[in-house]
Amino acid sequence: MKKQILFAALIFLSLFANAQNLPQCDSLVINCCTFDSLGPNTLTIYVSNPSTVLFDYPGFVLFDAAMDTIAKETVNYFGISAGPQPHTMNIVSTLILPFNGFLNLYTQFYNTLACSFPFSIPDTTNGISEAAATRALKVFPNPSVNEVAVELNGFSAGSNLSLVIYNALGKEIFRTAYDHSPLKISLQEMNAGIYFIRITDAENKLHGSQKIMVLGKEKF
Repeated sequence: MKKQILFAALIFLSLFANAQNLPQCDSLVINCCTFDSLGPNTLTIYVSNPSTVLFDYPGFVLFDAAMDTIAKETVNYFGISAGPQPHTMNIVSTLILPFNGFLNLYTQFYNTLACSFPFSIPDTTNGISEAAATRALKVFPNPSVNEVAVELNGFSAGSNLSLVIYNALGKEIFRTAYDHSPLKISLQEMNAGIYFIRITDAENKLHGSQKIMVLGKEKF
């Protein structure tokens, strides 16, 4: 009987170790986080894999301490590169900061659990909170029809910043270098609706965020 229990325990440990891929998991470097980088209600982590281990068709899922799903990635990559490679998860449940839970990495389109990491997110990430990022960026006039001016508090030349505009579905529709402040942006090609302006640096750290409303063009 003892031999059977021991044998069963060894099988369980073997399966657990295989699911965890422990040495391979240790090779991953995960940096947290950018919020709303690909539209509202998204969370992006940055993952590097300096080893030769291939995590094929990877997808990340964020769980809280009760193992309820908080955010999930749509599989976009064949594997995890030397990076840093952005992995964006859609937030599907309430995420309260500070956060403590687990980040699971699945492979083969969620067919196999590869790694599970204890995961924490502090009250602020990237050195600036979402609220502070909103205060740092001024967009005027807002609402607007044809053009807006975008002004970032504390801007300095040579910061290597990018300005990106997303529509309400989180799709990127415009990108340009933010090399002077205020920067004027034409809205002529945009339909009426809600849009989100984000200013980030070369490491995708958030510097400014603002929601704008584009009004319909009058027809004569």
